[in-house]
Amino acid sequence: MISEVDDFFPGYTSALVEQPRPGQSTRFAERAEYLAPLGETVFAHITDYSATDTEVSGTVCSYMINTTEGRNWSVEFPDHAYRIVLKNRGESPGLPGVVDSDPERGEPGDRTPSWDVFGSWKIQPYVYLSGSSNPPANGGNGIPPGCQDWWLQQFPELIYETPTAQLRRQPKGFVAPVLPLGVQYPGWIGPS
Repeated sequence: MISEVDDFFPGYTSALVEQPRPGQSTRFAERAEYLAPLGETVFAHITDYSATDTEVSGTVCSYMINTTEGRNWSVEFPDHAYRIVLKNRGESPGLPGVVDSDPERGEPGDRTPSWDVFGSWKIQPYVYLSGSSNPPANGGNGIPPGCQDWWLQQFPELIYETPTAQLRRQPKGFVAPVLPLGVQYPGWIGPS
């Protein structure tokens, strides 16, 4: 059941515009499982961000670095990106957050918020992106240049394998990096 997500992100279930189908499960069934470290550190970047009092949107690009050696499609062929849109159904955008004293990392105590982090904002269905945005792929849902630029900044050796390739990948002989588990960010910033 998806309801346990509300234990970690209060208000999430009621913020979804499209409710999950019955029987659809979340990644974590128990709180202890949620708090247990994973075997990967997730790196994410937001691009194409825009915000008004009634809508916030952005594209999230990401990749993962595993803690153990082995094949890692996430960095071999970086292409994980999705568009997130939240729309405000209320009269106010909500309270501003407190100043983030350490924007480079989250504090362990901030990992699970204790307040409804969504308020009057509604999460629209995610749009997973694929292909290059120039030319647009999948009816215009291509990966924006901001993601591709960020992946290239993280992995300068990425190449276009063929003249018609839409996305870059690692050259032949690439060995995926490994990294000890990192502190996951963001921590949740409370309302003022």
